[in-house]
Amino acid sequence: KRGFQMKVLERFYPKGVFYTSFFITIFLIGVIFGQTYQLEWSTMDAGGNEAGDSIYSTNFRLTSAIGQGTAIGDSSWISSTNYLVHPGFRKIDLDWRPSFTRLLGTVILVDTITVDTVLVQWTGQDTTTEEGPGWGIWMYDVQYHRDDSSWTDWFDSTFDTSATMTGLTNGHWYYFRVRAHDLATNVGDWDTTNTIIAIDSVFVNTALYSLELHTTDELCSLWVDGTSYPAPFIQNYSGGTAVHIDVADSVNFGDTIIAIFDHWAVSAGTDTFLDITMMDNTVDTAVYNLFYSLDVTSDNDTPVPDGHNFYPEGDSVSGYITDPIVDIGGGLWAVCTGFSGTGSAPSIGSGPEFFIDSLLQPSSITWDWDTVSDTTSLCTLVVFSPYGHPMPADTTVYPPGTSIMAQVENMVVMGTDTHYCTGWLGGGSVSPTGVGNSFGFVITENSWIVWCWDSDCKLPLIVENDGMSFDPTDGYDTPTPTVGLHWYSPDTLINASVTTPADGMQCVGYWGSGSVPSADSTTSVSFYLSSPSWIHWRWFDEDTAIVCLTVWSEYDSPNPPMGTSCYPIATDIHATVAESTYEGGSWHHCTGYWGSGSAPMDTSGIDPTPYDITFTLNLNSQLVWVWDGALRFPLVVTNDGVTPSDPDGYDTPTPFGLNWFDAGSDVNCSVTSPADGMQCLGHIGTGSASTDTSTNFTFTIDEPSEVYWYWESDTATIVYLTVYSEYGDPEPPIGTMGYHIGTSISAFVQDSAFDGSSWHYNSGWTGSGSVPSSGDSNSVDFTINTDSWIVWQWDGTTRWPFVVISAHDTPVPPVGTHWFDDGDSVIGSIDLVDGVWRCLGYNGWGDLGSEPYNHFGFAITQPSGVEWIWDTLTNVRQLIVRKDPDTDIWGGIAINGDWSWGVSAETVYVTPSAVVSIEVSNPDVSGLSRYSFVQWSDGATDTNRTETITSDAEFVANYDYQHFVVVQKDPTGDTYGHLYIDASSYSGAASVYQEFWWTDGSSHDIAVSPLDTTSTSKYTFSQWEDASTDSARTVTITEPD
Repeated sequence: KRGFQMKVLERFYPKGVFYTSFFITIFLIGVIFGQTYQLEWSTMDAGGNEAGDSIYSTNFRLTSAIGQGTAIGDSSWISSTNYLVHPGFRKIDLDWRPSFTRLLGTVILVDTITVDTVLVQWTGQDTTTEEGPGWGIWMYDVQYHRDDSSWTDWFDSTFDTSATMTGLTNGHWYYFRVRAHDLATNVGDWDTTNTIIAIDSVFVNTALYSLELHTTDELCSLWVDGTSYPAPFIQNYSGGTAVHIDVADSVNFGDTIIAIFDHWAVSAGTDTFLDITMMDNTVDTAVYNLFYSLDVTSDNDTPVPDGHNFYPEGDSVSGYITDPIVDIGGGLWAVCTGFSGTGSAPSIGSGPEFFIDSLLQPSSITWDWDTVSDTTSLCTLVVFSPYGHPMPADTTVYPPGTSIMAQVENMVVMGTDTHYCTGWLGGGSVSPTGVGNSFGFVITENSWIVWCWDSDCKLPLIVENDGMSFDPTDGYDTPTPTVGLHWYSPDTLINASVTTPADGMQCVGYWGSGSVPSADSTTSVSFYLSSPSWIHWRWFDEDTAIVCLTVWSEYDSPNPPMGTSCYPIATDIHATVAESTYEGGSWHHCTGYWGSGSAPMDTSGIDPTPYDITFTLNLNSQLVWVWDGALRFPLVVTNDGVTPSDPDGYDTPTPFGLNWFDAGSDVNCSVTSPADGMQCLGHIGTGSASTDTSTNFTFTIDEPSEVYWYWESDTATIVYLTVYSEYGDPEPPIGTMGYHIGTSISAFVQDSAFDGSSWHYNSGWTGSGSVPSSGDSNSVDFTINTDSWIVWQWDGTTRWPFVVISAHDTPVPPVGTHWFDDGDSVIGSIDLVDGVWRCLGYNGWGDLGSEPYNHFGFAITQPSGVEWIWDTLTNVRQLIVRKDPDTDIWGGIAINGDWSWGVSAETVYVTPSAVVSIEVSNPDVSGLSRYSFVQWSDGATDTNRTETITSDAEFVANYDYQHFVVVQKDPTGDTYGHLYIDASSYSGAASVYQEFWWTDGSSHDIAVSPLDTTSTSKYTFSQWEDASTDSARTVTITEPD
């Protein structure tokens, strides 16, 4: 072999040593491959010039010398003839070091392949730093291993430089290494720390993975590996596949939508591209921030915003008209009445403001304007809401007859609290109450709306005070309620006051609106809050002489306001009222004024501007504005017994409240007495009205006047007619009136009624007592001989009133009349204690019986009601029936046969020495646990008992809280041994399964025989299901097991 040739030479001529004293003659004999070689040599002395290494071969290198001009290469050495090495060559270099190898192709270029075959390529180099070119590569060894297995020969002594391995297994790493043999028979070892050995690996992943790509709302396209696709993009890829994704940084959809890329939802990257290597199912979304257009147009004024605008998706947007009343010349006004909207904007809205809660699509606002005469008396609408963005909002004005759409958000989140709009309260052209967060109406007079939230209607009271420059917090003194905005439940009794003098000033009264008398000279006022209200306390220097002016006007809101306003003496008063106003469905024009004291008088229409006068106030005075050429005076009628639920007090005075009469006309005032268990003692009059004991009198009115009816208790035998109607104004009026037996009554109601949002149509009545049982008309005549009722029905649906009466506490439903569909469930409750008062239960009528409890429920099929029964603490005895433990709410308690379910205790109040039957349920079961009655705390063992209550008493039913427990063997075929539970032993089939009701917290000894055998088989105890290995154990019961 060629390698052998070099080994022979190496013995005599170590590499790197030069011998110049002789030449070597070599003869190569028999060079046919596979035969032996015979080397012959001799030496001779020779000189020569070693000019450097200039003759090369892949097997050897000869150093040139003088006289030699031909290089000796591989072909010469392996030829079949002898060859004499000429003496001109001075040395032969040897190849001592193994060759370098390296892997090529897939195993180098990638870490992961997605097929089950791999092409492995390798190569080598027989050149080293120390020796330079060697003899050359002869052959290779290639090995592999999978994951952590041992190296396995793949090729041994191969001349190939590549091969394909097939049948690779998914999910595994394959490692390869190669080494070379050179022609000098040098071969490296497999030590992987040796740099001449090449090693690398690939991971086999033949699985397919899905790539799912989205864009926000699937609006935008994606580019995957350079190709455009609409979203969503879904495609499968082999594991390890590299995928490049691009999206646009922004996309315009016409001139209404702009999408701007923000980030990738899953990978969280903010670049518009993704590079993914598919190693798992991948889902991602290109998140775009969408911007929607809002186009705002208006024929008048400059709205804010104006024109073509863009806002981020989901943003709230608000806007307004700068000046809602624009003088367009020619004696005309343009009045902004609202807007029309598209997209996310409300389709219609009223007032000069809009609010879009969440902009979710291209939208527009077009402001609407009405053209009216500049002499038009506009209607004012005041809107209050503790939450949200109502439209209209605050104070807005409209031409009379304008259709208004009032609305507010259905839900508002404030921090961690969520509030829901549940309806409204209203006044003027607005219906008194309503349900929902939007409604429409036609405004014909000054009106108000208060939006209700969370089923709790609150009314606003605004308190203002002079002297804010003196004390920025509350002005002079400290008013009660304090300065600021307050919210109260409807019909709350407000006691407002200041202390005068204070801070060197004297309070001369207040100006007010709503439920507050509009103006008065007092420093305290009490009123039930039934509408949005405002009070402003007025002050002057305490040493100033004060005179007062009382102003009256049948229409409009004059200045100074209706009521009594006080000023320092000699104050110049500038009094005004609207020249004309539209109220009550017609126009009214101011034509003069009537005055007393310092106030001037012109009732003949001489003054060209009768709606605008000036005078000096030196005396207590009155001013009455005259309208439509007719002098009319006010009559204010008040009455004892006025409450929120009975606004006109005892009986129904005629007239009542504020009334206007032509000057010089006869006015009849009357009440019917007795009424409501009371008798009228007479009246107190002012102005044209006298004071006397009559209950029916007539007087001629020639100045502003007042009548006050006053009453005391009396006993009278009367029969009552109760009138119910959900809509309209029936006659007799809604409520109960007393009549003498045999009175003929003509009852009627309108055939249709508008509740502020919709029309309702009368469909007849249902009656009881002296009233015919039913009818389909809107009127009925009858003679009342007994207590009776009539229910006016509407819209073809039978509905029933439910009346709640209580002298104490705040029952549910609240005191008043509530309406339910026929068959509806009515649920009610009340607190048992209200100060010194105790509730003894209730008396019901209609479908509701009477029970001793403070709660009830029933289905209503007729007019019904409840009166909660109260007595003082000294006149009742408390009876408590409860279960021990109090966690037992799975059963019930009965008192006098009336069961109350789902409770662990009942407290009632009874009269002294009452005989009461008491009973509790047994057992009370829920799932696999129960409460089992044991006995009463006094030792009685019957679940029912009868007691005479002479003092406060408590009866406690003791229950044992138990759990259902099963003890069994597994497998169930083991009937050979024994089961021991506490002191009991079970054998045979009984040893397989036993069940018990055991007391919560009790401990029990349980054991099984550890080895159950027969002559042919056996069962050996292994463990309990909780892994306990003792065949005998003690368990504590805390739950079913």
